[in-house]
Amino acid sequence: MARKGQVTAFIVVGILIVAAAALLWYVWSISIDVPDEPEPITPGTVGSLAQYVEGCIRDPRITPLAIRTVAENGGMFSLDPGSFRTYYHQDYRYLLTRQSNVMPSRQQMEDEINSRIFSPIQQCIQGGIDIYKSQGYDVTREQMQMDVRITVDEVVVELDYPIRMELGESVQEVSDFYVSIDMPLGRLYDLAFQIVNAEAADRHFNKDMWMYEHGSDISIHKHKPYPDITYDLVKFSPDMTDNLTFRFAIQGEDSAGGTQTWVSPANLGCCFNPYDSSYHAFYNQQDCDDIPNAAYYSNDPACSSPAAASSTGLTSFPSSKTVCGDHDCRDCGKNIPHGSSWCVFDAIEAPGYATVGSRHFKRSCIDGEVYYEECRDFREGICIEGYIEEEDGQRLNYAQCRPNRWQDCVLQGNLQDCHDREARDCYWLSPIADTLMNSQGKCIPYVSPGFRFWNRENDDICDYANNYGRCIEGELTCRREWIDDSAMHCFMLGDCGNYYNFAASRGMGSYTNYQLDLLDESVSTRIYEVPSWEESEFRITKLKLDKFESNRAAYSPVRDSEIDSFFLWFKDEASSWEICEDAFDCVDPFNLWPEEPLEENFNKFVVGGAYCDVWNAPKEGQCSICSADPHRPCSEYRCRSVGTNCVPIQQEGVWECYDSWADVDYYTPLVIEFGSIQPPYTVRDESLSTDSLLASGKSIDENVIPYSTVEFTLSTNRWAECSVSSLPLSDFSASHLNALNIIGGAGISTFGDTHTVRVTAYPPELLFERLNEIFNTSTLLEGTTLGNFTYPGMENPILVVPDEYQNVINILVSEAEQDRFYFFFRCRDSKGTYDEQNFYVSMEIEDVPVSPPDVSLVYPGDGKDEFQEVPFRFNVQDDTKGSLRCGLYINYSSGWTRADTTYVAPNSTYEISYNLTPGTLEKPNSYLWNIGCKDENTESFGQENHTVFVYPSSDI
Repeated sequence: MARKGQVTAFIVVGILIVAAAALLWYVWSISIDVPDEPEPITPGTVGSLAQYVEGCIRDPRITPLAIRTVAENGGMFSLDPGSFRTYYHQDYRYLLTRQSNVMPSRQQMEDEINSRIFSPIQQCIQGGIDIYKSQGYDVTREQMQMDVRITVDEVVVELDYPIRMELGESVQEVSDFYVSIDMPLGRLYDLAFQIVNAEAADRHFNKDMWMYEHGSDISIHKHKPYPDITYDLVKFSPDMTDNLTFRFAIQGEDSAGGTQTWVSPANLGCCFNPYDSSYHAFYNQQDCDDIPNAAYYSNDPACSSPAAASSTGLTSFPSSKTVCGDHDCRDCGKNIPHGSSWCVFDAIEAPGYATVGSRHFKRSCIDGEVYYEECRDFREGICIEGYIEEEDGQRLNYAQCRPNRWQDCVLQGNLQDCHDREARDCYWLSPIADTLMNSQGKCIPYVSPGFRFWNRENDDICDYANNYGRCIEGELTCRREWIDDSAMHCFMLGDCGNYYNFAASRGMGSYTNYQLDLLDESVSTRIYEVPSWEESEFRITKLKLDKFESNRAAYSPVRDSEIDSFFLWFKDEASSWEICEDAFDCVDPFNLWPEEPLEENFNKFVVGGAYCDVWNAPKEGQCSICSADPHRPCSEYRCRSVGTNCVPIQQEGVWECYDSWADVDYYTPLVIEFGSIQPPYTVRDESLSTDSLLASGKSIDENVIPYSTVEFTLSTNRWAECSVSSLPLSDFSASHLNALNIIGGAGISTFGDTHTVRVTAYPPELLFERLNEIFNTSTLLEGTTLGNFTYPGMENPILVVPDEYQNVINILVSEAEQDRFYFFFRCRDSKGTYDEQNFYVSMEIEDVPVSPPDVSLVYPGDGKDEFQEVPFRFNVQDDTKGSLRCGLYINYSSGWTRADTTYVAPNSTYEISYNLTPGTLEKPNSYLWNIGCKDENTESFGQENHTVFVYPSSDI
């Protein structure tokens, strides 16, 4: 540091008290509370005024404080609303948002510091001048100008402020000041822009490898408060009593249980700033053009040029894996060498056995210090271990968090595709027993994902474990192996089924097997036992230690596909108990049932139905366990998994998990109240009464158009979860009564005090049919025998509706015949106490005629020759907004048979490939074929049958 001053004469009269008075005036003149000022410079000695001005610049409350604030706020002095997030009491400015890179340039940081310190420095100098004036000096000065430059390890302040003081014949002049503050803001900035570029281009920055290769020149602390990433870059400054920290965040996308996406390169490019040789990836062109000194913009969003990839700005970082500062790098204990990293889990991470609320963590050793990092919550990030081959031949254990690519596992139909580590993170689960879904095995996520189970989100993922089982001839039920297989498949898909949380408590009520309901059986205990760590087959290190560049696709769970349509259909069928009343239709899509009367069919087979739902938390948990380990931070997901009594509250970026039972009066009845309804609908009060029932609710004034969505809110006087059914006061476990929840598409948030309900209004014919199936009646005249559900050939009913419900059912069926339907709500708090209100919402759905499907056969044309594997293509047009069930019908020698079935969306062309085997018949064989598609009301076929001639491949 240096100072240049011109002093033409020196005559000064001053004393220490005067200088102290000037300093006191300065403290009063600024509004920053800081520690006491060190002993002031005394005017009256050589260069005292120049030293005083220099002291104003160095004042810890002015320039050093501004530098520290800019560093801790990610390069800017202030934080605008929405531009930052808070984590563990600290604010982190987003330098990479979901839209673009918004990192400030070096010039912008310099301007920020300049604008912040200019006025306080000027006021400080004025205080000293006023003291000279009080001693009789005549003081004149010109306009003050100031320039701030950020070098690597210093912040330089240059002040041009000519001041002339005269007392009689004595004259003193000072003008130019050069002050260097030893604070490594530039060094931290040069590392920060490299991190932001890596996060933008690769979605990953390896902090441990950087510190390992650069001798811990800067300590990097990285954390992942969902869905963001925070960074603290810490560098010790000899000019300060503590460290300088550059703090910032990377904005993530909330994609729990769904799609993982990131910054799109559309309309973004690479911005090169020649002022400090820095490159900024995924930068907006207008922002680049606004940088002073002519920054250059190119259409290379990732800044992939060699010059950009190797740029470190103005800083040449040290390069050493063995020397850390002024000493040799230290290990973290025996067998934990400097530079190593490893994974930590809440429990064994065997394929499919991830517990609800669990998370992956990463630990690393750098220069004797252990660094803690979390992988992305909801198990969207997984920790993978491997090793690095060093130059001396030694292997260094190495771990990294990377994306969990589970989204398309369920669609893989063989072991080879399932275990394609380049494309996905899946595991091939061999079957325990034969099931109609997949007798060869199933592909499951290696690390099952986490869901917002408390909002009932991702139930469509759990639906993939819905299953029908074909049972053994002569036996009443399916074998135990099939029951166990279905239960295991359920909880291995994600937060589904009756599985454990990370605190080793088991949630219940999310897996229903109709065999269990029938015979009071249970799933084998061993199914829910987690394998031991020693079982090497289950070690997570078997997964590929990928580079992040290969993971840059957007991963989405497969939805709205044909297979997904089937599971939505299953949910409709299973919930209405058609599985018991009309099992032949239920299993028709698989073509595994002989064409015999249903009664005879059941003498040989029994249908087993397994229904997989989103996981439910235990009723009571030890909420404090969420925060028991400071290196495994509590989160909303983690807290809610502990128990339904646990309430997550975030304060200053810290999640705490509170026991809601402690402050709630559970002796007060649980009450449901109607909130609001979305336009264009309005409601009015209504009541429903019989000799045994009094219910009250809301009636929607306007008629509802089929397939439109009705959204409204309910509130409860304390945290509770709610369900909807077609009967009042039904228990949560009575899934067969909850058809309207499924058919109507009502999604209800659980365990909150506000509940949003979205009902898709299906056509009244469809709802009326389902309602009759629930009540086991087809007309109102059968009301005397309503509610007794049996398997054909069995004497005892599975479900018996109490006598007092008969009149209620009569009213509901009668209203349904007039196209009015009732949705009854039941809520229970975390202690299991139900409301007793019989609250409902009713609506009238317009009876809009739906035309039958229009089916046309596309290929093969009539009389076409084909091999045995024939691609049957067809087009179906329909005005339905739901899916259609389309079947391929073949006329064999014994007559027409539905050979295969698929579920399709309307107004599209589809293909069903089917193997027509000639068998013992003469070759070639001719077959008549047609396609039949069914919507909510009717089934239609192609206008004429087509003939196809099938040859073995050797005959053509």
